Formats: sequence, C-alpha cells, structure tokens
Amino acid sequence: PEKYAINLYNFILDFIKKSETRPNAKTGRPVSYKMRREYEATFTHLKEYCQNPDYWQDPNRFIDFKDIDLNFYTSFTSYLQSKQLAVNTIGKKIQTLKIFLNASKEEGINHYDGFKSKKFVAISEEADTIALNEKELDAIYKLDLKDDPRLDKVRDLFLLGCWTGCRFSDLDQIKPENIKEGLLHIRQQKTGNKVVLPLHPVVNA
Repeated sequence: PEKYAINLYNFILDFIKKSETRPNAKTGRPVSYKMRREYEATFTHLKEYCQNPDYWQDPNRFIDFKDIDLNFYTSFTSYLQSKQLAVNTIGKKIQTLKIFLNASKEEGINHYDGFKSKKFVAISEEADTIALNEKELDAIYKLDLKDDPRLDKVRDLFLLGCWTGCRFSDLDQIKPENIKEGLLHIRQQKTGNKVVLPLHPVVNA
C-alpha cells in the first residue's frame, strides 16, 4: 500500500542509521562521526523547514522526493539564510541533502530528477582564514595552567593540532606506537591516506 512506501524522511533516517557501519566508498572504512553529525544536522534543518508555515505551505504533509525541485531549493536556501547560517554552511547542507537524494536514486527509490538541475548547487564563498603566528603559539605554550588540568589538556591538544596540521579525528587516534624515530605515523580518518609527519619540539614536549 502507498502509505507503507519509503518516503524521503524514512529513507534519510535509514541512511543515517546504516552510515554507522556503511564503508566509505573511497577509504573502505565506516563514515566518520563528524560526517554522521552532518547528516543529522541537515535532516534536523529539513524537518524544521517543514514545520515553518512561512516556507512549507502544507504542514499536514511531509516533504517527499517529488517536492525536491528548484522551487524547494530556493525556499530551503532562503530558510537556512533566515537562520543566520554562513554561506559555506548553507552550501554544506545542500551538498549533504544531495548525498541523500543521489543515494535514493541509486537504490531505485527516488524517481524524480529535480535536484539534478545545474541551478541546484551547493553555494560557497572564500572564507577568511585566521591563523596564529609562532610568537602567539609560543605564548600559549608557556602559559601557566597547572592550576587547571582541564585547560592544560585543552591547550596541549590545540598545540598538537597547530604543529602537526592534523584533524582532531586524527589526533584522537594517536598512540605511543604511532611515534617512531621522531616521526608520527598515522592513517587519516577522513581520507584513509597514510601520513608521516616530523615532530616539532613542542609536539615532543
């Protein structure tokens, strides 16, 4: 019966649940925790969009595959802008939504192509990159935090990230056996690539 057919909501819920064990096509490893959080955040925005009568005019009906077209794209983007989200964050939500839609298409569940329009794009802008210089990092390193063990650990982790360039997900997996002859050997969680990094004196400390 039609009421038991897989709709967009059900598909996304199932997609998120399976992502805990589904291997990444590029790395062969399960999808990262950060990416699963992005799936959940995008789904939350979609549900909140449908509960807002200023954008979704049919509160008695869930949005479904057939509703995803350029009109939806314009309306959903406008909704995300009203939430004061940054341009690149909005683009990420559109990109993630397209991941759901492409997956449903590949499984033969979604029979609509509105999201494939060239105008249905993940918008982006060049972000201002703010960086600390070596003098500022050294000042943070020398800061006396012995009376606050929690902040002391946070500071160490921050400096590790600065002096290795590693993502938090990579820092989180470092064990003593990853360090050999002054070099850090890791396999990046996001890409699956093997990386060997020389250790800066601050990292050793």
